[in-house]
Amino acid sequence: MSDPCAPFRPLLDGLADAEIDPSRVEPHLSDCAACRAELDAIRDLKARLAKFRLPALPERPRARGRLGWAAAAAAAILALLLTLSAPPPPLLALSAKMHDDVLSGRLVLSDLGIPPNATKADYPGRCPCPPDLGNASPFVVYRAGDARVSLLALVEAEPGRDLVRRVGLDTVITERSGSLRLIWISRLNEAELRRAAAALRPGPGVSLRDLTCDACCSLLESRGRGGDGPASMELLTAPDGGPLDVARVGGLRPLPLSK
Repeated sequence: MSDPCAPFRPLLDGLADAEIDPSRVEPHLSDCAACRAELDAIRDLKARLAKFRLPALPERPRARGRLGWAAAAAAAILALLLTLSAPPPPLLALSAKMHDDVLSGRLVLSDLGIPPNATKADYPGRCPCPPDLGNASPFVVYRAGDARVSLLALVEAEPGRDLVRRVGLDTVITERSGSLRLIWISRLNEAELRRAAAALRPGPGVSLRDLTCDACCSLLESRGRGGDGPASMELLTAPDGGPLDVARVGGLRPLPLSK
């Protein structure tokens, strides 16, 4: 599958520095959340680099010490670059963007089409979810005290590397759970998010459908009484209806919400 973003990624750095005509990129950016997130990350990196100042060199360094000071300055720059975050992978950037859009009210999740006032009592003896979820993946927003924690669950055919990244204001943690890749997003710090994820994490061997149905039933149970637990949820699908696995989702521009 061709990558529609390939012609534009090399232009993002120049756009961040105002060195290229924005009209060359803006039509693509208007439709591409991943490239917008990457541009924001590049601008953030450049802004933090611009604020960095090396300590002043001594006015009269001894001749034999000049190389040492130059090496120290180079080491300081390298240390800074290693501590600054590179642009996040598209999957993490898109996950954080959805979380932020929900928090700000720019995005209202569909809750699988269940009526807003419905509770579990309205569905005695049956599940309100469609009988076949197909290849959809759940995006669930949980209440965790005063915070909100989002979970995107995906099928992962081959084990990938667990990651912890800061994406804007958010902490994003990815972890393997059986055949699933769980992506947790919150404005909590890493330690707080790990504690919240431990309390919300599904049991071992849970399928994507099991996770979706459990979150759906918990959402219905929590309506009207508040407290911790699912607050809203959406199903995400690939444009061609195929499985939304980790290998493919990184190439989606952007993640489409189900209708």
